[in-house]
Amino acid sequence: MHAARTLFRSWTPPRFHAYTVASLLRPANLAAWMDRQQELCASLSLGPSGAGAGALVELLTQHAVEAQQRQHQHRRGVLDGRLVFLKDNLLGGAASRMLPAVREQAVNAVTVSPGQDRRRQTPSCGGSGGGTERGPGEEDDGDRHCGWVWRQLVQQQGMVPCGSANMDEFGMGGDGSRSPGWRGPTVNPFHAGYSAGGSSGGIAAAVASGCAEIGVGSDTGGSVRQPAASCGLWGFKPSYGAVSRHGLTAYASSLDCVGWVARHASLLEPVFRALATHRDPLDPTHQGGWLPEHPQPPPVVPESRVVGIPIEYSVEELSPAVRAAWEAALQELQQRGFRTVEVSLPHTALALPSYYVIACAEASSNLSRYDGSHCGSTLSGWSALAHDPGNEMDFREFEELNRSRGFGVEVLRRILTGTSVLSLDSYERFFKQAQIARHLVARDFMHCFDSGVDFLLTPVVPQPALPLPQGECSSTGSVTRLYEFDCCTVPASLAGLPAISVPVQVHGAQDGALPLGVQLIGRPRGDLDLLQLACFLDDGGDRGE
Repeated sequence: MHAARTLFRSWTPPRFHAYTVASLLRPANLAAWMDRQQELCASLSLGPSGAGAGALVELLTQHAVEAQQRQHQHRRGVLDGRLVFLKDNLLGGAASRMLPAVREQAVNAVTVSPGQDRRRQTPSCGGSGGGTERGPGEEDDGDRHCGWVWRQLVQQQGMVPCGSANMDEFGMGGDGSRSPGWRGPTVNPFHAGYSAGGSSGGIAAAVASGCAEIGVGSDTGGSVRQPAASCGLWGFKPSYGAVSRHGLTAYASSLDCVGWVARHASLLEPVFRALATHRDPLDPTHQGGWLPEHPQPPPVVPESRVVGIPIEYSVEELSPAVRAAWEAALQELQQRGFRTVEVSLPHTALALPSYYVIACAEASSNLSRYDGSHCGSTLSGWSALAHDPGNEMDFREFEELNRSRGFGVEVLRRILTGTSVLSLDSYERFFKQAQIARHLVARDFMHCFDSGVDFLLTPVVPQPALPLPQGECSSTGSVTRLYEFDCCTVPASLAGLPAISVPVQVHGAQDGALPLGVQLIGRPRGDLDLLQLACFLDDGGDRGE
């Protein structure tokens, strides 16, 4: 390995320290770990002053003892005892179980001003206090309301949940600045003035800084891959339907996927096997029999693999640094023996507008349940007012007030957009045309893979991490710029294909530079092949030890 190589490996931020369950049992390490989370605004489980540390120590001690017992019995798996952060919209019914004392103390530590949305003081599902999506009076009957990720990773694999990670409200945002609570925007571990990405910025910041080994979130149009690139991590979005969405707060149901990030590519595959091996009967979109009969796919032989370079991804929005990383990654693949060819995906330009039409339309439908009565929390004070016999407010007015003041600006913008495109006058002009375009985008991918291409290499984002906005991003120009940040990730989401963000360290990059990454897109149901390729490329170490 010569010095001028481009390396596919995770980036290490300043003041990095890799924490483990054992190390967190030491008071000094636990304090530093909590301080780091608060500095990055990565966690929602600890209060503004670190409330709940005692309950966290109890949980860690319990898991450490149980993991040690399994080790003595030779029952420890690759994921057993590893720290994991879960994005706030993944907790679902398990929110009441996950660090219950920590969450209760965190909530009690928050001062809420009169009229503030009560949902925003509670770190809960959806990043907006939507909470568990159970109907009134429906009781928690165990695993049914735990959520698939919790059941498989925590209960079955023995991973140690160390918190609920910050996120953009309902997963709607690309820079992590639209967190609805008291935490504020998630900060990039490499530069305090820049975003960790969105909407899963919390898990990326936590993993990049060493606060956890794995972070699990959701990816609708790039919400895992973009933060992974911005924080110098490996980030994987599986094929649509490969992993159950049970327990995930719905944003756009035909696009939502559970995804995860890690510092080492070798940790991505065990998570996939844990989540995709068995079929979840509680999610009708979860497809059974996803993994092949043999436990491992054939080894990667570079000379037999063809990597396509889509010319349509060379958009004018690409910054020089991102373009240089893309070209350097291409050259590195060629040096390692992969065959590369230029390919064309002619309908790529239709992907971004189609995505936002479809995603907003589905969000408008999914979020209609949050009226403050059936689902979601109620604005402080309005519940008593609505039930006051002397009050003339009817339910429609109560619902309008609760929804208009309870949702953030970006969520309202997308709900209104979705409602508009689903209206009688706009359905044919917008929503139906977006579905046609989605089919064309997916067909382009199929034609490309049918021609003999095994993987596609593209940028993840058009530029490195975005600066944190000063105030609410409300102007048309700034909103459009943020939406354009998704241009490289939404095509794979529309087609339901597996995709992975690969960290790239380019030789000669300036010290203090922001992390860069490229994206590899796999064939339909080619998740294991893509994950094995990632392990083959990883120059960073940990081989599942």
